Amino acid sequence: MKKTFIIALALAIVAPMSVQAANFTFVPAVGNYHTGDTITTSVYVNPGAGETITATKVMLNFPASKLEVTAYTPTSGGNILAHVGSKTDNTAGTVVDNVAFNPGITASTKVATITFKAKADGQTTVSVSSSAKLLDNNNADKTGTSPSAVFTVSAPAPVVPTTQPKSDATITPPSLPKTPTTGAKGNTTGKKSLSKTTTTIATTTAEATTTTETATTSTSTDQLAAAANPKSSNGGMKWYYWLGIFIVLTGFFLIWKRKKDGSN
Repeated sequence: MKKTFIIALALAIVAPMSVQAANFTFVPAVGNYHTGDTITTSVYVNPGAGETITATKVMLNFPASKLEVTAYTPTSGGNILAHVGSKTDNTAGTVVDNVAFNPGITASTKVATITFKAKADGQTTVSVSSSAKLLDNNNADKTGTSPSAVFTVSAPAPVVPTTQPKSDATITPPSLPKTPTTGAKGNTTGKKSLSKTTTTIATTTAEATTTTETATTSTSTDQLAAAANPKSSNGGMKWYYWLGIFIVLTGFFLIWKRKKDGSN
């Protein structure tokens, strides 16, 4: 009697530990995000120990003020036969999807992937509704307690500037009018003007010198011409020219006369 009692007590303790009810889980089920970030999680169906799930009604709730479903992507292939009536409602904050398996599943199976947009900061919870169902091959509901997914959303990360503002040293001051400078070097503009003026004076002086030389040359030429011309500047011949002519003619006459007398 005592031995039977001990065996019954052991079975009572071990039996609940070995039995696991079918449920839904989220992967990942936790995470930290910023407002405006994308949050992606997958929904899994987990049959209980020794159970075969042939159909399921996925029904999820989420805070519409903090999350928005941007994509619900059903999984296809494998044991999944079909998805019927998939629907998301961002106003009510619900996701509904009916999935049929063939053959029925006995191991954890991903049925869909959900993508959320974080709308506001704070803690957000995605939970499985009490209306969700996990049916076995006898159409019996085997749904147990399903853990929720909890995501923490904080304010946006501060934007780090990619470029540094220019320092005051790189700012070019406005141009100021140039003030003529005096001193050893003198004014550059003044030098240019003085050089130009000097050149002009030199050119004028050279022209004046050339004109004077030309005039002097003309005067000397005129004087030489006047000396070669037997006429005076008054239009007549000077007396000494006439005297010279008289002497020459007298000489020719005397020579002629001697020759004539000698011939007689």
